[in-house]
Amino acid sequence: MTIMDKDGESALQDYLLELQRSDAVLSYFQLQGLLFAVSCSPETMKASEWFELIWLNDDPQFDDEAEAKVFFRLITDLQQRIAADINRGHCLPLPEQYDDHWQTELAEWCQGLMLGHQYLEELWTVVIEDIDDEEMSSCVDVVFNLAATFADLDTARQQAQQDGDDLLDCHLPEAYQLFQRSLQDYSDLSRHWGKLISSMGIEQVFESLQSVRRNELCPCGSGKLFSQCCLH
Repeated sequence: MTIMDKDGESALQDYLLELQRSDAVLSYFQLQGLLFAVSCSPETMKASEWFELIWLNDDPQFDDEAEAKVFFRLITDLQQRIAADINRGHCLPLPEQYDDHWQTELAEWCQGLMLGHQYLEELWTVVIEDIDDEEMSSCVDVVFNLAATFADLDTARQQAQQDGDDLLDCHLPEAYQLFQRSLQDYSDLSRHWGKLISSMGIEQVFESLQSVRRNELCPCGSGKLFSQCCLH
């Protein structure tokens, strides 16, 4: 396994800046947010499944195949580094204390996170239903309420005023700390779900499949339709 170093990080940032001149492509921090969501996926995803999300409107454009392979390798190296950081309990690639100098980068990271989670939304729905733990499931709501807040502070402030509240600068450091704790809980959910699935007996699995229609999501959590998964 290759984990991205500083030289690789710099090379990837250069690639993204070059691509942004002609394509609608994620920024470096948006990409990190996306890859955090991918790394927290309850089911392991191949890079080929989420790679297209990096381009917002167009298909990938490269001058030659060698260049495309280098870019793909850098992306997967970054994803492996983010997965390793998550295992060490480090979710955000930003300072531990909130600083508005980093607000733009934080906003972009949150945008990438929401993009990745939305892509996996059907799978997460299955996971949350299976876990059936209100406290654990509510952490997803907390994560995405706070992500939406940091992704667009102006809109969040306007919404707070409409609700009769105020979102002041003095509230942001505390919200940021809560966001970090909630992200750690979010990253743990897939492990809890994996243990739950592995502890299910064969009889329970069989019973859970009996009431599933062909065109419904498979209860195994693959994200595929039942007719294309365990029905076979």
